[in-house]
Amino acid sequence: MCGIGVQEPLLVSELPYGLCDSCGSVTLNPQAMLDGAGERGRYLKHNNSLADRGYRAYLEAFLDGILNFEGLERDSIQRVFDYGSGPSPALVALLGLRGFDARGWDPYFDPHGEGFEGGADLVTCLEVAEHFRNPVEGFRGLSGAARPGGTIAVATHLLSSDREETERDFPAWWYRQDPTHVTFYTRGGLEAIAERAGLSLLGSTGSNTYIFRRETVE
Repeated sequence: MCGIGVQEPLLVSELPYGLCDSCGSVTLNPQAMLDGAGERGRYLKHNNSLADRGYRAYLEAFLDGILNFEGLERDSIQRVFDYGSGPSPALVALLGLRGFDARGWDPYFDPHGEGFEGGADLVTCLEVAEHFRNPVEGFRGLSGAARPGGTIAVATHLLSSDREETERDFPAWWYRQDPTHVTFYTRGGLEAIAERAGLSLLGSTGSNTYIFRRETVE
């Protein structure tokens, strides 16, 4: 996972996972992951539309948390790139309504989505990082979509840093039940992987959104 530790076997409901003995993060064995068609079909069942008041409120709260993050210069955010925008790019639409120049990309539904020349001021990754089959590659994609010094906001639910707690609670954890969720991070694991992609963790908003900065390349 983090590239430092060894993956120790963790069998849950006949599904083979690996638990990193360094950072405590958990990954599903690639052989047990859905194929591309199965994963895409699962995403098509999501009803993520701005017409859904509850979902729209969820997106509004996500954006408000980022834009009100202490230390972030809101006026510097003009170009926003949504990494993993899904079959209905609702977040891109909402950003447009808020006056941002917004674009999106998705490996299944908008694979040709282009980023901004020079990178975006803000890259959003809302409930996408847990789908990364190769977390380092995924975070490098996030980093590459941002301008040097730009902000990356990643929303995902984390595991406890306590290994015994993970081994006890992971089997029944609701977040594990989605078959497209294949990577589960501890905070330490998330930070370690992000660092390998040139990102530094600035802090968090709420309980599950983590704010990173792409370090300036000298």
